[in-house]
Amino acid sequence: MKLIYLKDKNEEWELFEYNELFELKEVFTRNNITIGQFVRIGNDTRIGNDTRIGNDVSIRDSANIGAFANIGASARIGASARIGDSVTIGAHVTIGAHVNLLTSLYFNGSKDLVTYVGDNKISIGCKCFSVEYWKDNFKEIGKHNGYSEDEIKEYDNYILQVETFIKNLK
Repeated sequence: MKLIYLKDKNEEWELFEYNELFELKEVFTRNNITIGQFVRIGNDTRIGNDTRIGNDVSIRDSANIGAFANIGASARIGASARIGDSVTIGAHVTIGAHVNLLTSLYFNGSKDLVTYVGDNKISIGCKCFSVEYWKDNFKEIGKHNGYSEDEIKEYDNYILQVETFIKNLK
């Protein structure tokens, strides 16, 4: 038996026990939560109302997904990670265990999605590194992944914007 907490329209957490997610279909509908196919949700997880979770997503134990969040297909959310209200996680993005992503920032670049994932890290496409690592290595990574010179300049600009965003959070 697994436990899941779902936030209702009154912003109250309600505890449910289940074996399979389909047992909670009525509750998901009532709370405007959409769960895709082949989704795995760990024990003791919290999911806010009006949340969308794509196909083949894995959410590990004790994760907390805020209200109005959108988790893209094949994303991976680590154990005890915290995803804030209205945060969007792109498809195939991995958020590590214990990461707090409470403020969102993302850019839909010409080639890949750029996401600030918290903990001073940026995810571009399926690669996730610290801001400093990206600043030191973005040209080589871009060339290795078939980016044009213009695209490399574009993504350098995104990295610098994320760095400014992080400084302003403090």
